[in-house]
Amino acid sequence: MKVNILGLVVILTAVLFVDTQAQRVGVKVQLRTSQDRLYKTFLRQAINKPANFAGHYVLSGPGCGTECEMYAAIDKKTGSVVWLPFTIQEWVEMAERMNEGRPIKFSVRSNRIKVLGHLVFDDGHTETDPQAWQLVGGRFVLVK
Repeated sequence: MKVNILGLVVILTAVLFVDTQAQRVGVKVQLRTSQDRLYKTFLRQAINKPANFAGHYVLSGPGCGTECEMYAAIDKKTGSVVWLPFTIQEWVEMAERMNEGRPIKFSVRSNRIKVLGHLVFDDGHTETDPQAWQLVGGRFVLVK
């Protein structure tokens, strides 16, 4: 069995070069807050996913335990990160009653999300009614 070592080295070098170039072209996540820095690995992986929210954002979450979810919108153009101002807890029973599989609904064609579950806000207060939120001006605002 003959193996062309030189050809194999050339191919491996070309693949490594292409991979390195692809990484350089991508936008880096902007780690501005302590939460961003805590979840930097998750955010750096998420920005490489296809946009799934509001045209050019990736909406994804690292999870925070059983029946607990948290989400961030990562702008694929700028690398900026916007966290939802709450975690979603105890959502499974409510989702089953409403015939939903997840506690959050969103689309690449809209800047609006719908959430259900026990929402625990960053300031400590909680709410349990389903809500709609919209990404406007770099932050999520409640739709009334």
